[in-house]
Amino acid sequence: MPSPTVSVLLAVYNDERYLPEAIESILAQTYADFELIVVDDGSEDGTAEVIREFAGRDERIRSFQLKENRGQSSALNLGLAEARGAYIAKMDSDDISLPRRLEIQVDYLQSNPEIGVVGAQRKQVDENLKPLRDINFPLRHAHIIINLFLSGWSIGGAEAVFRREVLAGLGGFNSKVLLGDMDLYCRMVERTRFANVPERLYWARRHQSNLTAFRRIRRIEESRAIRGNWYKRIWGEAPGARLDRLNRLYAGEKFSWAERRKLRRDLEQLVDRLIAANCLEEGDRPVLEPDFARRLESTMPRAWQMMLHWRRYRLGW
Repeated sequence: MPSPTVSVLLAVYNDERYLPEAIESILAQTYADFELIVVDDGSEDGTAEVIREFAGRDERIRSFQLKENRGQSSALNLGLAEARGAYIAKMDSDDISLPRRLEIQVDYLQSNPEIGVVGAQRKQVDENLKPLRDINFPLRHAHIIINLFLSGWSIGGAEAVFRREVLAGLGGFNSKVLLGDMDLYCRMVERTRFANVPERLYWARRHQSNLTAFRRIRRIEESRAIRGNWYKRIWGEAPGARLDRLNRLYAGEKFSWAERRKLRRDLEQLVDRLIAANCLEEGDRPVLEPDFARRLESTMPRAWQMMLHWRRYRLGW
């Protein structure tokens, strides 16, 4: 068979309940030139039977099975090794891709050769697909990079589509961390540019099995460690007090007037370092100035924020 344009990677472990809807959402895509690579990560329920049933119905589905559970990143790396497409899309086994997802994201990558990964906006839903909230990611590269390290997630993992050469050039996914997507993006920032399309193309399920307290605590700890290592690489040394202030900004804490002045310098120096490391371009600097002003304002006491808001909208300055 000729190689497809897109390879969709779907790693699954013990998810026979939601897997059929996830697979059907890919098979219903308006963009049909794809293969769906499903990797069963050592499931012990009826997942294997679900995969066999769908693979028997549609020749675009290729399935692989690990003998034991090795984790999502290891399963994705197996899928990546087997993928034939020029673009690599991801899909979680309990989520839904809306019909035009691949069409819109592939068209964006084909029209913007400088972009190595493109995400989309998502809707968070409950286990019965009842809407909970909309999650909006920034569209432009500069905002995505800054948000990644100052505000947490800025481009979703499950709804991303990558250029194959960018993803493979990094050695794939890191199986040693829980936050594989964040780790991947931190390794990717010096190699390519990022974007999100404005359309809401993905529904992410939120249910009890992915909400454990242990996972939340571990995610917070890993997020700090990943960002700390990245800052150290950018600055060439452990940034010390700078990292503490940036972590406090990330946590939404308030700052004194003197601390805000230091934080402003930290942000300016961060942009300098990002440009020097080829993570940003000089033209990205003015794009970030309003964003930094908003972040600095958020560290002020609530009364000051209210006064500034009133002044802006009543007096226009």
